[in-house]
Amino acid sequence: MCCSQCRALVTAVVLGSGAATLPIAELPAQKPTSPSEEQATRARVAEERLHNDWANLQRYRQANAALPALAPGEKRVVFMGNSITEGFAPYFATLFPGKPYVGRGIGGQTTPQMLVRFRQDVIALRPTVVVILAGTNDIAGNTGPSSIEMIEDNLASMAELAKANGIRVVLASVLPVFDYPWKPGLQPAQKIVALNGWLQSYAASSGAVYLDYHAAMADERQGMKAALSGDGVHPNEAGYRVMAPLTEQAIGQALGAARALEHAHGDAAAAPSATPASGFGEIHFATSATPAAHAAFERGVLYLHNFHYPQAAAAFREGQKLDPGDVMSYWGEAMTYTHPVWNDQDTPSAQAVLARLADTRAARLAKARTPRERAWLDAVETLYAPEGGSKARRDTAFARAMAQLHRSDPNDPDAASFYALALLGLNQAEREQKAYAQAYAIADSVFRAYPRHPGGAHYLIHAVDDPDHARLGLAAARAYSTIAPDAGHALHMTSHIFVALGMWDDVASANVRSLSTMRRPSGHVTQWLVYGFLQQGRFGDATRWMDSLTAYARATGAPANADAASHVALTIPEWLIDTHRWGALQARLTLDTTQLGLDELSTADFGFGLAALRRGERSLADARLRSMSARRRAATPTLGTRFASAVPVDQLDAARSIVRERTLGALMRAAGGDTTGAVAVLDSAAVQEALLPTAFGPPVMVYQPREAAGDLLLAARRWAKAREEFQLALARTPGRPAVLLGLARSARALGAQEESRRFYRQLAAIWHDADPDVPGLAEVRAAVSSATQ
Repeated sequence: MCCSQCRALVTAVVLGSGAATLPIAELPAQKPTSPSEEQATRARVAEERLHNDWANLQRYRQANAALPALAPGEKRVVFMGNSITEGFAPYFATLFPGKPYVGRGIGGQTTPQMLVRFRQDVIALRPTVVVILAGTNDIAGNTGPSSIEMIEDNLASMAELAKANGIRVVLASVLPVFDYPWKPGLQPAQKIVALNGWLQSYAASSGAVYLDYHAAMADERQGMKAALSGDGVHPNEAGYRVMAPLTEQAIGQALGAARALEHAHGDAAAAPSATPASGFGEIHFATSATPAAHAAFERGVLYLHNFHYPQAAAAFREGQKLDPGDVMSYWGEAMTYTHPVWNDQDTPSAQAVLARLADTRAARLAKARTPRERAWLDAVETLYAPEGGSKARRDTAFARAMAQLHRSDPNDPDAASFYALALLGLNQAEREQKAYAQAYAIADSVFRAYPRHPGGAHYLIHAVDDPDHARLGLAAARAYSTIAPDAGHALHMTSHIFVALGMWDDVASANVRSLSTMRRPSGHVTQWLVYGFLQQGRFGDATRWMDSLTAYARATGAPANADAASHVALTIPEWLIDTHRWGALQARLTLDTTQLGLDELSTADFGFGLAALRRGERSLADARLRSMSARRRAATPTLGTRFASAVPVDQLDAARSIVRERTLGALMRAAGGDTTGAVAVLDSAAVQEALLPTAFGPPVMVYQPREAAGDLLLAARRWAKAREEFQLALARTPGRPAVLLGLARSARALGAQEESRRFYRQLAAIWHDADPDVPGLAEVRAAVSSATQ
């Protein structure tokens, strides 16, 4: 990146980029006689610096030495960055008069170069706050190819260095760029959005302040607004004037946190350091391991109960090194490869763990030091037994083994918890009410007797996270985030209950907190957060998080982006249904489908097909419908579209696709003028949907047949029948604003004014912080206002 807009873009071939420009002071005193000589001289100096001073440490060495000593009470702020920061510094005197702000930007620099000079140009200056703005040159490839993960690691390293030296951190978003003038065709816009999504999440998790320039400066293409830049990359004066108040606000926030930290410093210094899993709950799991190995083992079990499987595996391997004869550390590591409520199991990896203990099952069991440890090990041997048959058969055998372990000591909370979890996995992660009820009873007994045990609260929530039973899990949901405040999954898990009860403020809060603990964005958690924002009417927030996830999925690529890609396919249709932005760019995206399963593909086809239909592009909607049907028939040819009884677990994705196909087909029929026929099809599809297990979380049917039928009947002025459909829809999706609005309108049309006002008041409470352009918001507020007059 060039140092300023007035300097020519110079190719520094030795850096592999057309972006590096040198300060004039670095050139020889004799001025070159032609532009070509000037370019050659700059390239030569760049090559010399590459070999002698790659990070350009000499650039600010004299300025740093000349910087005056800090005055008493002075709160110095250093700006670390590239040419955007370098270009910002000349405006400090006018935009931030009297402020002790120090610019340390160098044009063209990437994050590894900044990391090299961070100690000299930031830490040694003893600032209270550092503002870091970096990453765009990495995306441009100024010092060679850089992945998003490499940039993230360098930014995190700078932030951690600052924090270790008592410096508060402001992490600035990368400014929007549609294309780099010196290296066109890289398509950086979505990569920048993805990196900014990580920056926001990392800032929240690390206690840094996130400074969002991007949202204020981006145009509809995610490039820089034309009025704010001359070249689409570097801000002009107008751009810096947009950045200035945002910068002041972020610095003020960081300085406030610094003052609070100073105030509490004495107490913090006296507090004992926490163990790595101290924020994951409390357990007392007796084993015969050595004390050090046992401590590692218990950390592993805490991680295991909170579904933090990689951390659990690492803790168990640490235990194995500390006490090689402890069979329980091998039991624990093997357990990290089964995820019952996700229907996911890596049997070969688990068998390899057990094989490290001994070659045969008998030899491994012989190593157990106590009968209880032998029973634990035998249970996991049953789960992964090569002769045990299918996963379903082995899951059932494992549940029986855990039942016996639980019966042999009913007061063992870990045996009870893992037995409850085994029951939840019996139907291959689909809800089977008898097993779930039994799991609830067991987990509830653990939660009541051991209120700080993570397993009891966690598995209790899983057992009742459907609308009919969620009230039973509300106390556990309130408690679980305090039991395991450092467990990202635990913080998210509470929203399983909140979604089922329509508690949208809690849904959003829980998932924001969950994401704040993560170094990488979670597609699953982001989908739930977006859905919560949509129900709150916070469409702008929902859009930003969805776009960030979409960009991250595209930037990382397969196979690393499997989680992000699959949840993008689920999130965009939800967004389309609730915002009605049928013509938006997001409604026309081409998704990477290489890692998507039938359920994600069917949901995406439905959402994009409905958007096409609403735009009047019936042929595109029909093509999506044909795609859904053909893919489903190829995957599950034996399941007919008129199924009228319970469906086997291995055919559920196909059954859900059938419901979506019939819903989209009915809506196409209605668009052709046959509302009566469409409603009949939707009624039949709703009956089929009711035969399927109730899924947790945002609705599997992003536009459920009952809600769709209610909307058609409302438009047809068939008020009583519309109200009936909306009531049935509300039972499946409590607190869903689209359904509540339909109920309010149908009740008002029927003359049931008090009923209508009740729904309008409920909507007003849900939309208390809604964006002003949410469809129906003005109607809701007017209805509530007239009722109070």
